[in-house]
Amino acid sequence: MREASRQEGLSLHISDLMKQSQRKTITEWGLAVLLLLMSVSCAKQRPQIPSNRPDETEQQEQKTAQNLAQANQIAAQQALDELRRYADACTEPYQSSDLGYMYRHYPASQARQQITDTTTLTISYWVYSLQDSLCGYTSATVQMGRKQIPEAIEDMLLQMQRGDSATLLVPWYLLYGRSGNGLVAPYMQTRVELSAQ
Repeated sequence: MREASRQEGLSLHISDLMKQSQRKTITEWGLAVLLLLMSVSCAKQRPQIPSNRPDETEQQEQKTAQNLAQANQIAAQQALDELRRYADACTEPYQSSDLGYMYRHYPASQARQQITDTTTLTISYWVYSLQDSLCGYTSATVQMGRKQIPEAIEDMLLQMQRGDSATLLVPWYLLYGRSGNGLVAPYMQTRVELSAQ
């Protein structure tokens, strides 16, 4: 009987050890899974660019645009200085327009129709360099307000009547701009002889 009770006790002891072993295995697995989850969830993530902050390419494009705008402002100021020196050397004075060109207005001897922003008329203009080289001639029938002619010329025409003429000193940005027109070079200041029929 002692032997049976000893076997029974041994059997219980083995059973207890197996249960403890299973608990230990479950605990070890649980710890392993917990550590794995923690390592994945706690990993440092790469910083993301916020949607309201431009990326490097956009920043470079903005900087290039700012540099170009600044260069154009400097070129515009130099153009006005060059035109002022030219005007100061002339015997007849020039008036300054609000737009940025200088002009002399020669009214016709007889009063005619005022030019408005809807007038259709025939105009002629000769474009000269400030060294008096002829750069181009244009004669055309235009309708005002449709941007068919350079900005300075259209602005001057609005101050004129049919039959009037004018001489304009025009900076590059109010005539043919940064690219010129083939005959007038880019960034070139010009003298324009204008007549309206």
